[in-house]
Amino acid sequence: MQFDPYINADHSGGRTSRIDFVGAGLPARTSNRKLEQEIARRLPDAIHSRILPAAEVDFDSPRQKRKSEFDAGRRLTAQLLARLDRQGPVGVADDRSPVWPNGVTGSISHSCHWLWSVVAENSDYLSVGIDTEPVVNSNTREQLIHEIADSYEWKIAAEAGLDAETTFTVVFSAKESLYKCLYPRSRQFFGFEQACVIGITRSSVRLELTPDNPNIEFAPDQIDIVYSLHGNDVFTATWLKA
Repeated sequence: MQFDPYINADHSGGRTSRIDFVGAGLPARTSNRKLEQEIARRLPDAIHSRILPAAEVDFDSPRQKRKSEFDAGRRLTAQLLARLDRQGPVGVADDRSPVWPNGVTGSISHSCHWLWSVVAENSDYLSVGIDTEPVVNSNTREQLIHEIADSYEWKIAAEAGLDAETTFTVVFSAKESLYKCLYPRSRQFFGFEQACVIGITRSSVRLELTPDNPNIEFAPDQIDIVYSLHGNDVFTATWLKA
């Protein structure tokens, strides 16, 4: 298959980072400014964030949609880089991961509802990972539940008191954000089973790297992923301090 730079180009390489979930509903009706403020409260001040409704991206075909989302994500990122007085495009590596300008790190996520980009100075953060997903439906959850986490992890995740589909989406998205944060450091693939849920609150998930995780030398063995629920969507983020 010929490489299509617009498919998952904003996700770290090594695996398809976003399963094409069938969401449980439409995005919440709100201004993206309000959502941006809500998300910003979850992030450190030195991590700059922008969000755009996917509905604002124009397209005439599925491939044009991917290209339009790709371009829109780059425009959001360019606005954030300007805040840091940085210029230069965000490239795409052979493994489809973003190539950031010197001195900058960041992450970009697309869903059927939202486009989200964050950037930070390398002097503050070594790496950042974000992900946004629509809450899955029950069929998707049942099909994938054993691929994303084991029964012990799901028992812990249930302590957050969320419904089953939201719990699933939070855990999946948290592991995606962790992958996107760690992959640029090591360029090593790791599976869902190599980052295990060991704690959860109504605002964060704690994951523990297994001994065979190739990033065990590059990151703490336990990492917190913050999350925010907004209508039918989940937003997750994590970072490594410099």
